[in-house]
Amino acid sequence: SALRPQLFNVAWTLYGQNIDEIKKAVGDSPAARAEFAAYLMGRQRVDDALGLWASLRPEERRAERAAGEGLLKSLLEQKRYRAALTVLTDINPEANSTKAEQFINGGFEDNIEAAGANVFNWQIKSDPQAQIAIDGGTHRSGARSLRILFKAATTLSFQNIAQLVVVEPAAEY
Repeated sequence: SALRPQLFNVAWTLYGQNIDEIKKAVGDSPAARAEFAAYLMGRQRVDDALGLWASLRPEERRAERAAGEGLLKSLLEQKRYRAALTVLTDINPEANSTKAEQFINGGFEDNIEAAGANVFNWQIKSDPQAQIAIDGGTHRSGARSLRILFKAATTLSFQNIAQLVVVEPAAEY
């Protein structure tokens, strides 16, 4: 498995970039197919990579989490958010609450995951000028709310709370 990237390079040249022939040469091993999907992402063959990834059974996609995380990272860099959301839910069953066109945990009732655990969840960075916390004592509905305590003496460029939400272009929400 350590030599697979080099073997993919050789097959890429030998088979003249013919994806179907390379897939036959790679074999049916889920690990090899998942790594080949990641290789295709590196070659900017996004649709081929996603097709190969989708050909894995759900349990195989979960087992090949490292390759899936590589796919996810590449898709996010290319701003292919809908495909990234699909890969995320493939490799992380706990992310199934993440849905397109919806905020996750809008009432802050669930605990916020560690930064970077799910790029589609709340990303919160507290700092001395804007202290952010979940407040169980003050709320509008539910049992909790988000509290922001501003301690800036001057204008504050506030970009400490964000959530990436997959939406459709030219749609109204």
